[in-house]
Amino acid sequence: MKKRDLLFAKWFLSCFVLCAFILGVRYVKDYLENMDKTVFAKSTEQVYSSPEEGKQINVIEKQPETQSSAEPSEEAPIKQSEQSTEEQESQAQDTVSKEQEDAPKEETGRQEFFANALFIGDSRTVGLMEYGNIENATFFASSGMSVFSLNKKTVTVPGEGKLSFEEILERKQYDTIYLMLGINELGYRFERVEAQYNEILEQIKGAQGEAKIYLCANLHVTKEQSEKDCIFNNKNINRVNQMIEASADNERTYYLDVNVLFDDEEGNLSTDYSSDSFHVLGRYYTNWVDWIRQQD
Repeated sequence: MKKRDLLFAKWFLSCFVLCAFILGVRYVKDYLENMDKTVFAKSTEQVYSSPEEGKQINVIEKQPETQSSAEPSEEAPIKQSEQSTEEQESQAQDTVSKEQEDAPKEETGRQEFFANALFIGDSRTVGLMEYGNIENATFFASSGMSVFSLNKKTVTVPGEGKLSFEEILERKQYDTIYLMLGINELGYRFERVEAQYNEILEQIKGAQGEAKIYLCANLHVTKEQSEKDCIFNNKNINRVNQMIEASADNERTYYLDVNVLFDDEEGNLSTDYSSDSFHVLGRYYTNWVDWIRQQD
């Protein structure tokens, strides 16, 4: 009897060990499979999804930078003058007086010129709003804005509060409108961008029957940025700019290309004007504003 009990105990123990082994193998297998699925899911999240599925790829928007206090002065070295101290002081006083006279006139002229203007755009337009010294214009702009998001966003408009694009067009009639969009559309299918841009343009025309509309080219990026990026490069930017230029009829809509102001000799955004490869430094936005005034 004892021998039979011993055999039964051995048999039961063997069955228990075998079952435990089988269950253990299945558990490890399931764990590894689940882990593979998790890793795969995470890896696919890093792959750019198609714009046709409603998602935009690799949009880069950065706020404009102001001049650092540690930045070297751009002024030419001061040379020892042969003039007397009295003559130097007299000329300095004359220069200061002239600057004091000209500055208010220039500022007044700028405010009057843009008194009934509307600027529509992305972070470059935000830069004009923050650093361009235009107090009387209306700005409907935010970083990352595109022709696809324009009618979906509400934007905080200085002095007005949060408004939709439809509301900003309906609130009043403007004399001039500056449309600055296109950089955040890179990565979408070009035909979609073109169709949506022209749809926005027709919307503006319909709501603003008397306004003169300026279609603004997109600012180039620097050579280094253009050469390393397959999407945000000057070849793609130029293609969009050519589409924008073709949309101008030179009767009511006009094309403005500010790149002539900030490009280097090779047609890239000059590194003299930018530190982030996408925007001009804050102190150059007044140059941009004054250039716009000269094109009227």
